[in-house]
Amino acid sequence: MDQHRFAHLDRRHQIIRQTVPAHMTVEIVNEMIRQTAACVAQLDDPSRVRILADTTGVKKSDPAARKILAEQLHRADVHKIATVSPRAMERTVIKFYQFIAGTQKIQAFKTEAKALAWLLDQDR
Repeated sequence: MDQHRFAHLDRRHQIIRQTVPAHMTVEIVNEMIRQTAACVAQLDDPSRVRILADTTGVKKSDPAARKILAEQLHRADVHKIATVSPRAMERTVIKFYQFIAGTQKIQAFKTEAKALAWLLDQDR
């Protein structure tokens, strides 16, 4: 697999920023998890992971990849995941993940500003 950068640490906000590709395979999901884990190790508080994921352009994912992603939502260290996409269809896909995972840890937003505000709100 070509080396793509799917995750990087935003030190200022102490969040992990992800770029989600249009087509998700098990190989891609595993690489995203590997890159995200490397970022988690650099957080000031690795027990409270917050992720801002750009899901613009997400179309299709392998069923096995979806299963792996849903399992990641139940990790104890994953506090919140905010996804950003200007398109309603992509936000609907995220709501589907929220439903199948049975968690409110993941929320879909139209703008990065709203997503970031939700992620950084300590009361939620």
